[in-house]
Amino acid sequence: MKSPAQTRQHTLPGLDPVPARIAASADPLLPRARPGPDTLWLALHFPHLALDLIAREGMAPVPLVVCNTPRGRPEVHAASRAARRAGIRPGMPLGAALGLCADLRVRQRDAAAEHAALETLAAWGLQYTDHVVVEDGHVLLLEVGRSLRLFGGLEHLRRRILDDLAALGHHARAGLAVTPLGARLLARLGITAPARDTDALTALIRELPVEALEWPAATVQRLRGMGVTRLGALWRLPRDGLARRLGAWLPVHLDRLTGRRPDPRPRFAPPPRFESRLWLPAEMADRSMLRLPLHRLLRELAGVLRGRGAAVQSLVLQLLHARHPATALTLGLAAPGRDPDHLLGLCMERLSRQVPAAAVTGMVLRADIFLPLPHRDTALLPDAGTDTDAWQALLDRLRARLGRAAVWSLAVCDDHRPERAWRRTDPADSAPGGVSPPQYGPRPLWLLEHPLPCPPSLRRVHGPERIETGWWDGAGERRDYYIAEDRYGVRWWLYREHGTDSVCLCGVFG
Repeated sequence: MKSPAQTRQHTLPGLDPVPARIAASADPLLPRARPGPDTLWLALHFPHLALDLIAREGMAPVPLVVCNTPRGRPEVHAASRAARRAGIRPGMPLGAALGLCADLRVRQRDAAAEHAALETLAAWGLQYTDHVVVEDGHVLLLEVGRSLRLFGGLEHLRRRILDDLAALGHHARAGLAVTPLGARLLARLGITAPARDTDALTALIRELPVEALEWPAATVQRLRGMGVTRLGALWRLPRDGLARRLGAWLPVHLDRLTGRRPDPRPRFAPPPRFESRLWLPAEMADRSMLRLPLHRLLRELAGVLRGRGAAVQSLVLQLLHARHPATALTLGLAAPGRDPDHLLGLCMERLSRQVPAAAVTGMVLRADIFLPLPHRDTALLPDAGTDTDAWQALLDRLRARLGRAAVWSLAVCDDHRPERAWRRTDPADSAPGGVSPPQYGPRPLWLLEHPLPCPPSLRRVHGPERIETGWWDGAGERRDYYIAEDRYGVRWWLYREHGTDSVCLCGVFG
């Protein structure tokens, strides 16, 4: 998908240069058709995307602007609410903005980052529909006609999408129409009334000024010169005359706008990995202040995973610094998952024990491998399976707090020698109760690291049990094992080497 800066200009016979998105509509060979009965497009326009890439949730409102240099001098591209209250407006020279607000914070615009963020939002939007389109002008198109029953109707779906976007820190205008061009137009103009059929859409469009459409300025000026100020007047003019004076693209574009011609749109193909970047409005040394922006990134990741029916078992969080290399934190899960609240708790546990190199200016969340979401059978009882979930959540928290190498479990080995009858294993491979008890004689839970001399006051309770094995690996053993009890009722495990009289303590039953 091309960025807005890469949009090519096309020239048709007798026509001023028009954007490729409009010129693509001028195909006279396409048959006339009306949208299907279930077709409904939701357009999302992000007019403040440059500001949305800077985290401001839960922080004191600060005057902030994003600037660019379109004519060789820096000027304001977008201004926050606090900056607008100080009188700063988009298009204002940066020097004038600094004169109005002494504590103004300035960020440079990054068009590539904005386009990457729009594609991430497109992947996030796949949780609501399988047909998402990324367009220039910071617009997403979602074909939601087949999703209405699943999400409880049109208004409920629209409100849910906007609320979820607000939780991610994005402010969008939504437009609903039976054609993609119509939905885009309504979203850009902030018209919330849905146009669920072509008649309703045409009625809304007829009253709009000709400047409402994204047509070249020369075309709009020529229409004004012809006395055309409202779009409704275009339908009263001869189509042949419009095509001859303004170009063949204009009547075709109107037909696609109102649904008289099909307007196929390519589906967005999500990338195989996830990466999202978020800048902070100022350097932050307090790690607790990173919680809200980090939660925003994790909610974004969860939406992308829901759209793909996938989960992650590891992710990487990079903390960016102004004058130091990034601090990287790698997080692993006991089982694939995508719950943002659980992932947030694990990340904060890691941050509590790993001090960043310096104050944080931004963060990058990356997940390189998507895994299938573990299948779970629907249980008859509502609490079935919660033991496994609680075990995995506990394991993830222990690893995040203590480190992966500090948390392990035990597994039984098929060996009669006590020292070799167990091994360390990954806790994720064994759920609670998964370690089978030995099938030979009683064994103590605690083996002494080194055998101790046996005191004479012990009383034999059970034994002997002869263990004679290991001659093939050089660590052969030939012993008689006993269970004995002292005067306090503590049971000990002890052995006597075959052919000797020395008895040693080797374990405690408790």
